[in-house]
Amino acid sequence: MLGSVVDYLSAFEEKDYQTSLGILTKRIKPDPRASAELLLYLIENPEKTSSNAGLVEFVGESDLENIFQNSLPALGMSRKEAEESGLMIAYITLEDLSQRAPSLFYPHLETLWQKSKEDLEEAWQDCGTIHHAQLVNFLENLPSPEGQEEKFQVYANRNRALRRLEMSNCTQGFELAKKFGAPQETVLSVIDDQWVSVPNIENIYLLENAGVEWRAGQWHQLYTAASYHFRFPEEAFRTRDDFESRFENPSWRLPGNSGEIRFGGEGVAGCTICGKESHHLFTLDVAPPGIPISTPVIFETCLHCMVSNRPMYARHDAAGKPDIWPSYQMFERDYEPEPLPEMNVILAPTPTRFFRQHDGYEQNESRIGGVPDWVQGPEYEQCPVCGKRMQFLSQIHNGLFYINTAIYVFWCNSCRMSAVLNTYT
Repeated sequence: MLGSVVDYLSAFEEKDYQTSLGILTKRIKPDPRASAELLLYLIENPEKTSSNAGLVEFVGESDLENIFQNSLPALGMSRKEAEESGLMIAYITLEDLSQRAPSLFYPHLETLWQKSKEDLEEAWQDCGTIHHAQLVNFLENLPSPEGQEEKFQVYANRNRALRRLEMSNCTQGFELAKKFGAPQETVLSVIDDQWVSVPNIENIYLLENAGVEWRAGQWHQLYTAASYHFRFPEEAFRTRDDFESRFENPSWRLPGNSGEIRFGGEGVAGCTICGKESHHLFTLDVAPPGIPISTPVIFETCLHCMVSNRPMYARHDAAGKPDIWPSYQMFERDYEPEPLPEMNVILAPTPTRFFRQHDGYEQNESRIGGVPDWVQGPEYEQCPVCGKRMQFLSQIHNGLFYINTAIYVFWCNSCRMSAVLNTYT
């Protein structure tokens, strides 16, 4: 295939090269092997273009190691250094690989830390204890800064080291992050229907970046290892102007079927904040394997009030029907939001390469379970009944229905409470 790629692109004058590359890329993306060969060609010919055309998403698992090895000359460089050295495509490819296949970087973590503490952060994801000794040594020997600029740099590097301990995703990393992290002297609690800060007498400690909380002498994970992407029916979006370019990403067409849910449409609970109708998000009649929720549950919100009320809570009866809790904030609707389009959605098991996502547009990030992709930083909600941190349950993302927004759903199974949080850029 590579020979035909070279022949095809060489047949065009420079002025037509980008157009030809775009046509070829679109044709071969469905073929994982051809995508790998085209990406290798782009890495080896960086003078031709400044983009890797998002091809990492389409490369098969067996070719990722070879792609990584060919991109290694850019490892440890900053974006500016890579651009000046003509290695921008290799650099961008390493960025993509750090999200899709972080294990490729584990033998190189010390190099990354020494040369570029700011870049390729995702390479530390799930690395276990591999780099703990170096990070601990760094934290134990932080310099005493003199000027304001030095203080800021030390503070920033300290936070980067702590974040990498959290991202190692193992108990030892969590313990070290707790040991070297800032004290958490207060926690939130509901008193007289209001959230207030109270002394942290239970020694609760939240590591938001890791999605874990220390409570009652042990670590509790705030997300599930099981994850299921929403496989939307393509016909629901074919009228969108960006359908062909956006929905070509394989995350929209993941295989498998772990159940079907009703998505969107009008709600039945009503909004106690503005006094008008509520909007249905989705209904879980039966929870898929690994999702710890007592079903059935109907999840609803108010697409108007959720923008200002953070978050919106609802208590669910035995049949799953929500009762949206009133808020100390009251609103009058200044616009009438349409409900999400009603459809049936398949739950497709999430493959490893899409378990953690930080894309925000081209990929499908709507799912049940797994790790949330935060638009504005982590914000795990607390149950207003028992006060415990709620588990992340679902997100509706990608601006399919609202530009640059994400809707997050949290769940407390013991209290049958849900929380719906809306964040936006």
